Amino acid sequence: MTLKHLKKQNQRVEKVYRTEDSLSKEFHGLSEITRYTGMNGEDDDDDEGGGIYSVETGEEILKSTVIRREEDLHEAGGHKPMVGSEEWHRLRRSNHKEVERRRRETINESISELARIVPGCEKNKGKILERTVAYIQQLKENEANNIEKWTLEKLLTDQAISELSATNQKLKAECDRLWREVNVWKQAAASGLNNDKDEKKDDPISNVRAEKMD
Repeated sequence: MTLKHLKKQNQRVEKVYRTEDSLSKEFHGLSEITRYTGMNGEDDDDDEGGGIYSVETGEEILKSTVIRREEDLHEAGGHKPMVGSEEWHRLRRSNHKEVERRRRETINESISELARIVPGCEKNKGKILERTVAYIQQLKENEANNIEKWTLEKLLTDQAISELSATNQKLKAECDRLWREVNVWKQAAASGLNNDKDEKKDDPISNVRAEKMD
């Protein structure tokens, strides 16, 4: 191994140490993030599997990730390992564990968000999910009841509006008829007064009485 090659390898290792601070910032506050590791020291990729597990916090996951990256660089000699080799499988498993860790991190963050949204949640993740399911079912039931209630109220309102409109039309027609009748009576009354005046003019006795009064 040449001196130039050793310098490049040392630079890569130093780069890993420099990125440790940035990773610490990225995963800051993940003390609630957990990774379940089997007692044999391997990650449990099957969530449905049984057995005894140990729990690692977010800081422990960060440290183990940095250590694994350093080991991978040293073992690989700073070169990309050959496909199918032991180092290649090791890096592949390491990448898979990293993806799995991020997946569980997303799940934990989502569960924490549900705990903040759904009222009456406990700290246990299973209880949080159980309470969330019950809360969603309750919301859907309330929505169905409200839709049924609003539909019935709309039907009753439409029926009342229809009845009021029909009554209004009848009253309007009755008012028009009465106004026409009033106009007829007005015309009849005016015609009667004119006839009385004409009869008085034609009556001589009435004329004499009127002259004497003058």
